Amino acid sequence: MTDNSNHIAHAANFIRSRNLEFVLADNPKSICPHCHQVLELFETTEPGCVSRERILPVENSVNESTGAFIYDDGDMIPLDKESAFAPIDRFDRELSQGTCPSCDGLYCTVFLHVSSRPIRTEVNRQGEPFFFVDSEISFEGYRNVFSPVLKGEIPFSIPWIVVRHNNAHLDFDPDLSLCIIDEHIIGPFPLTVQENLAEEIGVAACMGALDRFRKNIWLAAEDIVLAAGPFAMKLIETDTADLSNTKI
Repeated sequence: MTDNSNHIAHAANFIRSRNLEFVLADNPKSICPHCHQVLELFETTEPGCVSRERILPVENSVNESTGAFIYDDGDMIPLDKESAFAPIDRFDRELSQGTCPSCDGLYCTVFLHVSSRPIRTEVNRQGEPFFFVDSEISFEGYRNVFSPVLKGEIPFSIPWIVVRHNNAHLDFDPDLSLCIIDEHIIGPFPLTVQENLAEEIGVAACMGALDRFRKNIWLAAEDIVLAAGPFAMKLIETDTADLSNTKI
C-alpha cells in the first residue's frame, strides 16, 4: 500500500535542501493530486480595494465551478516549542483534509500563517495563541500572490502558494495596528482511504497518534512546517517597497 507520508516527508526534505526565492505569481492554481482538476484559483486584488474575509477554518473554501467545499476539516499541527522557527505568537499552522469535488480523491494540505508582528487572540489549553482560527481578517490595498522558485527562477516542483494580506487586522486582536499576514498553502498531497484523517469528531491530531498511517501523516506535516517556516519568516521580513522584485 502507498504510504503518502513518505511523499510529504520527501517534500519537506526537498524544501529544506534548496535555495528558494519567492516571486509574484500570475493567478496560480491549487490542483487535485489525483485527477489534476483545479480546486482553487488565487488572484491578486486590485489596488486600493478593501476586503474582509474569514481565512480559517479553511473548510469554508469553495470550488467556484462546482460549489463544493474544498476542505472538510482540519486541526492544528502539533509542534515542539523547542523546534519552533519563530515566536509562537508570530505563526499558526493547520493540517486540513479535503475531498476532490471532481474525483472524490482524498488529499491534505498544510496551511502556515505568519504575521509581521505578534498577534494575540485566543489561547489553547497548552497556552499557545490560536489566533487565526475562526477570526476574520480585514485588509486594504493589494492582496499579493507568490510562488516559490529555485535559484534562477527555475520552477519549484512542490505545490506551494503564498497569499499576502497587506494592511491587515484580525478580529479579537487587542493590538489595533495593521500588519502583514502571509498565508502559505503547501499541498495538496494525496491520501489513501487508509490514511483518512477524519474521526467521528473530525480531523484531530490527538486521534492521529493512535494509528500508524495517520500518525506518519501528522509527523510529515510537522516536518513541512519546520522546513518551510524559516523561508516564510524571511519572506515576511523582506522589504516590500518593490513587490515586483520580492525575493529571499
